[in-house]
Amino acid sequence: MKNRSQILVVDDHLMIRDFVSETLEEEGFRVTTAASGEEALEIFRRQAFPLVITDIHMGALSGLDLLAEVKRIAPATVVIVMSSDNSTSNLETAKGAGAFEFLAKPLKDLELLCTTVTRALESLTIQPEPG
Repeated sequence: MKNRSQILVVDDHLMIRDFVSETLEEEGFRVTTAASGEEALEIFRRQAFPLVITDIHMGALSGLDLLAEVKRIAPATVVIVMSSDNSTSNLETAKGAGAFEFLAKPLKDLELLCTTVTRALESLTIQPEPG
């Protein structure tokens, strides 16, 4: 079954960004990528996505900062954060900021990635657009 949901994937490492986006595209998702939190926020302001997958540690605008802005702009958007720093404090901070899930990098389990994305999208409730 192919899914046509749109996903914004944000990571400052090209290999990881490409790996995640290609994996999800193979599953039928429509993926847009961004190389930084700033670029992602610019894209998101033009078009809100139902799901954002972001690295935590990036340049000036971290994944947690991006998470906060995404939730401010579109509270119903689901955000999955990922990091190679898999400390409990990162997990708790991400969850406390409203992240749906925390994925540990390196992402080796493709099934876990796809299952997490599917669960995240299934958690969405249809809400009318304001205005």
